Amino acid sequence: MKLLGRRRSAGTDELLTCGCCARELPRTAVHELGGTPGVYVCRRCAAWMATRIGRK
Repeated sequence: MKLLGRRRSAGTDELLTCGCCARELPRTAVHELGGTPGVYVCRRCAAWMATRIGRK
């Protein structure tokens, strides 16, 4: 079973998995969620989430 948000490798080319879409992206393309340490979200999913929150 693949764990979302889990670190994949170390170093400057470190890839992290988006906890929403499960894409593996460089550390610079994802952001850690404040309330859930170790869970990362990519910019595309973060923008989608922000749009969804604004509609309610």
